[in-house]
Amino acid sequence: MSSRFINRHAIVTGGTSGIGQSIAESLADEGAQVIAVGLNAQESTRENIRLLELDVTDADSVEQLVGDCDELHHLVNCAGTIRREAEFPAANFAAVLEVNPTAMHRLCTA
Repeated sequence: MSSRFINRHAIVTGGTSGIGQSIAESLADEGAQVIAVGLNAQESTRENIRLLELDVTDADSVEQLVGDCDELHHLVNCAGTIRREAEFPAANFAAVLEVNPTAMHRLCTA
């Protein structure tokens, strides 16, 4: 394990699968304490990764997550959604916007 991120704390949204999970694991490999959040959180096998279930569109849950962090040095906004070929109806478009840019803003300002 590298020590580049020793004593550093990170939150990775979308960190329970896909690219976000890979980023969370890479930060942990570099020594960071990582909170990886997503809709399908399982139990982590890594000592320095804590997986939590979080819907980034839930403002109260986001505020609580960030508020519960004693220290936060890194925030990786990797949560995202896409509705291939179905994003044009207003409700679908609004849902995509709520997860992609709005949730990122919510986390950055929490």
